[in-house]
Amino acid sequence: MKMIPEFKTEPQRQQWFVENGDYFTAVVRKHNRNIKMPFHTKVEAVTYAQQELSKDPLSRPFMIYAVVGHSDSFVENVYHKV
Repeated sequence: MKMIPEFKTEPQRQQWFVENGDYFTAVVRKHNRNIKMPFHTKVEAVTYAQQELSKDPLSRPFMIYAVVGHSDSFVENVYHKV
């Protein structure tokens, strides 16, 4: 398992997690529960979120997380494009 270094800022933490992520998750809250979908890359996670949002414009935004071992870090929100 990778050792997670100490970070001085949140952007440094996010950058390290994006570069070293074992996988990424796209998370959305629907019907009072979180739905998590795992992906190999950030691009796959963001693409999935955009596709789902285009199907349901009233859906809540997706949150993308990078996962390393048992730790994760928020990477970005994906909103419905107007």
